[in-house]
Amino acid sequence: MTPTSKMGQAMLTILVSGLLLGLGVGTSCVAFCTPVLVPHIVADHRGAKKGLFTSVIFSLGRLVAYLAYALFLCVVGESLLGSISSSASPVLVGMGILLLVYGISISYGHHVRPNVTSRVCSHFSSHNSSFALGVLMGLTPCVPLMMAMAYSLTLRELLPSIAFFIFFWLGSSTYTVVLGAATGAMGGFAIARIRVERIRRISGIALAAAGLLFFSEGLKFLSL
Repeated sequence: MTPTSKMGQAMLTILVSGLLLGLGVGTSCVAFCTPVLVPHIVADHRGAKKGLFTSVIFSLGRLVAYLAYALFLCVVGESLLGSISSSASPVLVGMGILLLVYGISISYGHHVRPNVTSRVCSHFSSHNSSFALGVLMGLTPCVPLMMAMAYSLTLRELLPSIAFFIFFWLGSSTYTVVLGAATGAMGGFAIARIRVERIRRISGIALAAAGLLFFSEGLKFLSL
């Protein structure tokens, strides 16, 4: 076997490993993202097509975060892997505050500051916020991501690490995209039977509750 064919076989192994790992842990990934993605879609992106598109934008944000991790691991290596865990606290706290503001603005903000609330909601309802939420979720360490990073450390080169993370992202995003389309469809179905204000209020409360959860978890990391 020539050196070129060996390299090709090694790269194929890396790609298949990333895809299979992503598919294997994808249910855990989607469970981790559900408290954020589902209320976001139901509140502002109802309909199967809109839900699908929003989940794709959200997943692209996760991809950017994964590629940042690939670069980070190749530059600093195993010596600074512990700093990834320590970064969980500010990311979780920031995510918690963001979701609290988003959720409260959707549910009750129009009773307090209508003008301010309309501006906040218009910002969060854009796909820029979908992308930003995806980046933040991708940066938040979880068990599937830590598994992917551990494997990436064994590769020791940037290109194989990037390729691995792209295919890991493809595998894990399969479930997220399906969830987004289904959520958007159910949101469109619900809006035909329930008032929009009520749907937005329920979604806002769910987002605020998720924000409290992320915020409290971030504080726990600080105390460790």
